[in-house]
Amino acid sequence: MGIKQLIDRFGHWLDEDILHRPSQRAQLDELIKRLEHREDTLEQRLAHEENPTRRRRLLLELNVARLQHRKGLARRRQIADRPETDAVSDAPALHRQAVP
Repeated sequence: MGIKQLIDRFGHWLDEDILHRPSQRAQLDELIKRLEHREDTLEQRLAHEENPTRRRRLLLELNVARLQHRKGLARRRQIADRPETDAVSDAPALHRQAVP
């Protein structure tokens, strides 16, 4: 019995969400965009804030957002540096075909 026949026969057991979820790269790209936007917003708020206590809190939030942004970029580079056989699909390992 071939792979296609097995999938047709037992495919209803597979979680549809797993098969159609966005790739890890796409999720990282979206997260990085949101973090960049958050950094810009915090920088603008910090530029207009005069209260020292609020400025300190905004600086802390900005530093956290910058750190998360850097970690996201590092993870995206790590994914991009994977060998082509691993990077073909960002789907879970259960749904990858073995490479001979």
